[in-house]
Amino acid sequence: MTAWVRSSGGQNAAYMALKNCGSAEQRTDLPISSSGWIRIVTPIKVTNNQCTISINSDANAGNWINVDDVTFTSGTTGTSIHGADISSLAKSEAKGGVYKASSGTTGDALAILKSYGMNYARLKVWVNPADGFNDKAHVLAMAKRVKAQGMKLLVDFHYSDTWADPGAQTKPGRMGGPYIQSTQDRRVQPHVRRVERLEGSRHHRRHGPDRQ
Repeated sequence: MTAWVRSSGGQNAAYMALKNCGSAEQRTDLPISSSGWIRIVTPIKVTNNQCTISINSDANAGNWINVDDVTFTSGTTGTSIHGADISSLAKSEAKGGVYKASSGTTGDALAILKSYGMNYARLKVWVNPADGFNDKAHVLAMAKRVKAQGMKLLVDFHYSDTWADPGAQTKPGRMGGPYIQSTQDRRVQPHVRRVERLEGSRHHRRHGPDRQ
């Protein structure tokens, strides 16, 4: 199934689902995109000659979604990128989290994800997070695990001690003085050093960090 979607975000849940297809229900959360359309692709194995497509939104006042040009065709989807954000994995493991394949066998979370087709991982990095995770050291360690599985890596830099987005730009606690003062020394150089360390986790240094 393919569809073009937009969403304001803020909903309790907003997703498209494929069910009654003779296999496990597949859900795809609708990405937040208030300005441009995003194409989503969801594969499913149909074994009983029928399938139900549902569009679901558990929304609050003022939330909205748009869905257009929904198609459902046989064959393969042809998607080459199958990724997930694994930023919380290190913390989950440290707290005793256990990961199992569908067979019930316990194993390394990344190895399990790779066995199901995942080939891209995303990691967020904060400056000095309160819980001690998602900092430079944890991201570097997880990046090496990602590369050991042969996956591609995307790093999401938050120049903050917590979530940063267009509506929230809280400067790191360790950064004194005006946030825009000495921009190169305060913001660009730490970024460059982190990228260089991430690049060092690769087997071949002549290529820069993945930017796909």
